[in-house]
Amino acid sequence: MEYRLVETTKEEFDGLHKLVFGNIDPNMHPPIVIVAMQDKELIGFISGYFHNLNTFYIQALGIVPAHQKKGHARFFKEATAAILEGDVRYLMGWINAKDNVTLRIALSNGFHIMGTRTTTKGKLLVEIIKEKSE
Repeated sequence: MEYRLVETTKEEFDGLHKLVFGNIDPNMHPPIVIVAMQDKELIGFISGYFHNLNTFYIQALGIVPAHQKKGHARFFKEATAAILEGDVRYLMGWINAKDNVTLRIALSNGFHIMGTRTTTKGKLLVEIIKEKSE
Protein backbone atom coordinates (compact mmCIF):
# COMPACT_ATOMS: atom_id res chain seq x y z
CA MET A 1 0.00 0.00 0.00
CA GLU A 2 1.25 3.49 -0.85
CA TYR A 3 0.59 6.48 1.43
CA ARG A 4 0.54 9.99 -0.08
CA LEU A 5 0.14 13.41 1.47
CA VAL A 6 -2.44 15.37 -0.52
CA GLU A 7 -3.83 18.88 -0.43
CA THR A 8 -7.61 18.99 -0.52
CA THR A 9 -10.24 21.67 -0.89
CA LYS A 10 -13.15 21.56 1.55
CA GLU A 11 -15.30 20.00 -1.20
CA GLU A 12 -12.69 17.31 -1.97
CA PHE A 13 -12.35 16.44 1.71
CA ASP A 14 -16.13 16.29 2.09
CA GLY A 15 -16.19 13.82 -0.83
CA LEU A 16 -13.57 11.60 0.85
CA HIS A 17 -15.41 11.76 4.17
CA LYS A 18 -18.76 10.91 2.56
CA LEU A 19 -17.24 8.01 0.60
CA VAL A 20 -15.70 6.46 3.72
CA PHE A 21 -18.14 7.42 6.50
CA GLY A 22 -21.37 8.03 4.55
CA ASN A 23 -21.72 11.62 5.74
CA ILE A 24 -20.14 15.06 5.67
CA ASP A 25 -18.85 16.83 8.77
CA PRO A 26 -19.43 20.55 8.09
CA ASN A 27 -16.89 21.54 10.77
CA MET A 28 -14.02 19.41 9.50
CA HIS A 29 -11.40 20.39 6.94
CA PRO A 30 -8.08 19.22 8.33
CA PRO A 31 -4.91 20.72 6.90
CA ILE A 32 -3.21 17.33 6.51
CA VAL A 33 -4.72 14.44 4.56
CA ILE A 34 -2.86 11.22 3.79
CA VAL A 35 -4.49 8.83 1.33
CA ALA A 36 -3.77 5.13 1.03
CA MET A 37 -3.66 3.84 -2.54
CA GLN A 38 -3.22 0.35 -3.93
CA ASP A 39 -2.97 -0.19 -7.68
CA LYS A 40 -4.20 3.41 -8.23
CA GLU A 41 -7.34 2.69 -6.18
CA LEU A 42 -8.26 4.61 -3.03
CA ILE A 43 -8.23 2.33 0.03
CA GLY A 44 -8.73 4.91 2.77
CA PHE A 45 -7.40 8.06 4.38
CA ILE A 46 -6.14 9.53 7.61
CA SER A 47 -6.41 13.24 8.36
CA GLY A 48 -5.61 15.66 11.13
CA TYR A 49 -3.39 18.49 12.28
CA PHE A 50 -0.36 19.25 14.43
CA HIS A 51 -1.57 19.77 18.00
CA ASN A 52 1.89 21.09 18.85
CA LEU A 53 5.42 20.71 17.42
CA ASN A 54 5.69 16.98 18.14
CA THR A 55 2.08 15.78 18.42
CA PHE A 56 -0.21 14.90 15.51
CA TYR A 57 -3.94 14.81 16.26
CA ILE A 58 -5.93 12.37 14.13
CA GLN A 59 -9.35 13.76 13.25
CA ALA A 60 -10.46 11.01 10.88
CA LEU A 61 -9.19 7.62 9.78
CA GLY A 62 -11.25 5.36 7.62
CA ILE A 63 -11.42 2.78 4.87
CA VAL A 64 -13.57 2.86 1.72
CA PRO A 65 -16.53 0.49 2.35
CA ALA A 66 -15.49 -1.92 -0.43
CA HIS A 67 -12.21 -2.57 1.44
CA GLN A 68 -13.41 -2.54 5.04
CA LYS A 69 -13.45 -6.31 5.44
CA LYS A 70 -10.02 -6.66 3.84
CA GLY A 71 -7.75 -5.35 6.53
CA HIS A 72 -9.05 -2.65 8.88
CA ALA A 73 -6.35 -3.55 11.42
CA ARG A 74 -3.56 -3.50 8.83
CA PHE A 75 -4.64 -0.11 7.50
CA PHE A 76 -4.82 1.35 11.02
CA LYS A 77 -1.34 0.06 11.86
CA GLU A 78 0.29 1.15 8.58
CA ALA A 79 -1.40 4.57 8.44
CA THR A 80 -0.40 5.51 11.98
CA ALA A 81 3.13 4.15 11.44
CA ALA A 82 3.45 6.31 8.30
CA ILE A 83 2.85 9.44 10.40
CA LEU A 84 5.28 8.34 13.12
CA GLU A 85 8.07 7.96 10.52
CA GLY A 86 8.46 11.74 10.54
CA ASP A 87 9.37 14.06 13.38
CA VAL A 88 6.15 13.27 15.26
CA ARG A 89 6.66 11.90 18.76
CA TYR A 90 3.02 11.44 19.77
CA LEU A 91 -0.18 10.50 17.96
CA MET A 92 -3.46 11.47 19.56
CA GLY A 93 -7.04 10.93 18.50
CA TRP A 94 -10.45 9.74 19.52
CA ILE A 95 -12.62 6.70 18.90
CA ASN A 96 -16.37 6.41 19.39
CA ALA A 97 -16.79 4.55 22.70
CA LYS A 98 -19.24 2.14 21.01
CA ASP A 99 -16.67 1.13 18.37
CA ASN A 100 -15.14 -1.84 20.20
CA VAL A 101 -13.42 -3.18 17.07
CA THR A 102 -11.42 0.00 16.47
CA LEU A 103 -10.69 0.39 20.19
CA ARG A 104 -9.20 -3.13 20.29
CA ILE A 105 -7.17 -2.43 17.14
CA ALA A 106 -5.80 0.81 18.60
CA LEU A 107 -4.87 -0.79 21.92
CA SER A 108 -3.20 -3.74 20.21
CA ASN A 109 -1.12 -1.28 18.15
CA GLY A 110 0.41 0.52 21.10
CA PHE A 111 -2.18 3.23 21.79
CA HIS A 112 -3.25 3.96 25.35
CA ILE A 113 -6.49 5.40 26.67
CA MET A 114 -5.89 8.84 28.14
CA GLY A 115 -9.47 9.79 28.92
CA THR A 116 -13.00 10.25 27.67
CA ARG A 117 -15.14 13.17 26.61
CA THR A 118 -18.67 13.79 25.46
CA THR A 119 -19.53 15.75 22.33
CA THR A 120 -22.10 18.54 22.39
CA LYS A 121 -24.54 16.02 20.87
CA GLY A 122 -23.96 13.52 23.69
CA LYS A 123 -21.68 11.02 21.92
CA LEU A 124 -19.08 9.45 24.23
CA LEU A 125 -15.54 9.43 22.80
CA VAL A 126 -12.42 7.66 24.06
CA GLU A 127 -9.26 9.78 23.74
CA ILE A 128 -6.16 7.76 22.77
CA ILE A 129 -2.43 8.46 22.56
CA LYS A 130 0.64 6.65 21.26
CA GLU A 131 4.29 7.57 21.81
CA LYS A 132 6.85 6.87 19.11
CA SER A 133 9.13 3.97 19.97
CA GLU A 134 12.79 4.89 20.10
